[in-house]
Amino acid sequence: MATSLLFYHDGALSQEVTALNPFTTLQKADGSLPPIDRQFWLGSVAVGTKFRTLVNPGVDHITLTPVDLDGGAGNPNTSIKLAWSQLGLDAAIGGAALDVGVEILSGVGNAVMFWARQVDTTQVVGDYTDIVVDTPDLEEVPV
Repeated sequence: MATSLLFYHDGALSQEVTALNPFTTLQKADGSLPPIDRQFWLGSVAVGTKFRTLVNPGVDHITLTPVDLDGGAGNPNTSIKLAWSQLGLDAAIGGAALDVGVEILSGVGNAVMFWARQVDTTQVVGDYTDIVVDTPDLEEVPV
């Protein structure tokens, strides 16, 4: 089910993460580039709505989970660590989900900020865009 809740590169929710504007990481074949940390936001510019899981709304938790769109190429989902702070990435487990809670309210001020770190596991030069962060199916309802 499509909702207005989207991933963004900025806290103003003006630069949506899309196929044309993805979370990309450049890696060198010699593995000389360090892990790449980026800050993201999950939010909606809609007014007066909230988001809950489609199954057991208001009970089941919304999670942010790294997903590998192309399991045969690039880095696996375990190459992505998620955390609530950049410092938290050091202790995060690759591929593990973040628990957001049972609902997210719309509006720029309610956007959920999180950090993602990509650690290259391929040591093959290239831009990698096959890892995304996903949520369970959500419903959007009036507040």
